[in-house]
Amino acid sequence: LGPIVLDPVDLDRVDDNPFFCPDPARVGELEDYMNALRKSGDSVGARVTVIATGVPPGLGEPVFDRL
Repeated sequence: LGPIVLDPVDLDRVDDNPFFCPDPARVGELEDYMNALRKSGDSVGARVTVIATGVPPGLGEPVFDRL
């Protein structure tokens, strides 16, 4: 989120906070950053990493080969 880089510390905790953050110790930092952005009227970009579990190998392959 913006300049804040997070490591997947505990993926079981992502549903425990509004940022879906896998590192519960960093949620306060994310809240402070977002509040500062709101107050300044600014916005931020993010990079999202998806970790899919329990998905059969090759799912979606025919679709993506056509793109």
